[in-house]
Amino acid sequence: MTRDVCGYGVAAGLLAVRLESVVMVDLRPVAELDTAVRAVHFALVGEEERFSTLAIGVLDPERATLTWVNAGHEEPFLRCADGRVERLEPTGPIVHPLLEAPPGTWRTRTTRLGFGDLLVLSTDGLTEGRDSSGE
Repeated sequence: MTRDVCGYGVAAGLLAVRLESVVMVDLRPVAELDTAVRAVHFALVGEEERFSTLAIGVLDPERATLTWVNAGHEEPFLRCADGRVERLEPTGPIVHPLLEAPPGTWRTRTTRLGFGDLLVLSTDGLTEGRDSSGE
């Protein structure tokens, strides 16, 4: 899982940890990813100034599959052993307490994994990073 919340500092960091805990607790009984993202949505109630993006993936080594949901997060990608790159596109909107979140808001997708495939997850710290001159 990778996620990001709106804002900086201690308050944003604490919110990120709280939301991660919500996902982890929700995934333990069943791996219903839409339900886990909806739990994050409900955890944000009362945080109208905040929103979150997240990408959650569940690996199934027996079936050689990756099942994922992407709530408006930076697109993870799968670099296949043969050199192809598969983007794991958003499967639903960002998580914001003012947006409706009925069941099915965040669709779950599954892709096959091959030996030597590499899953790459990042946050906007990578894509929006700046050097010392602001570039």
